[in-house]
Amino acid sequence: MPRIVLASQSKSRRTLLEDAGLTPTIIVSNVDEETDFFNAMTPQDMVIALAISKAHTVR
Repeated sequence: MPRIVLASQSKSRRTLLEDAGLTPTIIVSNVDEETDFFNAMTPQDMVIALAISKAHTVR
């Protein structure tokens, strides 16, 4: 099974993965989600940009 990395401190996301039978590796990204850069985006673009930013930070 591939390694699952959760780049978040979210307890609810961790629980969701664990309830699905997965054991995520938690690596906090420390990406500041409350910047003007992200807040100027549509919700759809923000989700993608945050996911990419967090993935690059924790790899």
